[in-house]
Amino acid sequence: DRLVRVHAMRMLGEREPLTEPARGWAVAGLDDIDPFVRRAAAETLGRHPRLESIRPLLDARHATPADDPQRVHAVRIALRNQLLAPDAWQAVAGGGYSEDDLRSLADVAPGVPAIESAHFLLAHVVRFGEPRERLLRYEHHIARNGDEATDAGLLDLARGHAPDDLGFALAQVREISQG
Repeated sequence: DRLVRVHAMRMLGEREPLTEPARGWAVAGLDDIDPFVRRAAAETLGRHPRLESIRPLLDARHATPADDPQRVHAVRIALRNQLLAPDAWQAVAGGGYSEDDLRSLADVAPGVPAIESAHFLLAHVVRFGEPRERLLRYEHHIARNGDEATDAGLLDLARGHAPDDLGFALAQVREISQG
């Protein structure tokens, strides 16, 4: 019964600590046939951050259709919560993630107010680039949470991006200044 599976996921989310078998049940719930169970499983993993949960959450993010914004939101929050741990960004840097994985992680990185997320985002936009709207959001986060090294990299990025588009250059200056 769907209702029982949803409640089971919610009960797992309330457990302290979440045991490894229980985490396995939550990971399995990400692939349940019912979308409510999948959302509840993502919420459970979000309440119990562990580096081992990043991969299944990324897989869930890639498998989530755009027409299910509630599940997208639940998975994004769960991913963000995994990245709040101090050692998470080091694990991401050495994790062998694909470009799609890194784009999904970059999407939630502005929700992590840490210097490590600023370093990750700067390296990400230098390596892959991003659409203008997203780039502005990332530049704001990098300026707000970065250090002298990210500040220098951010200025180099802004100088080299769309030099003939004054409107975009001004938007970049505004985001960096506000950040």
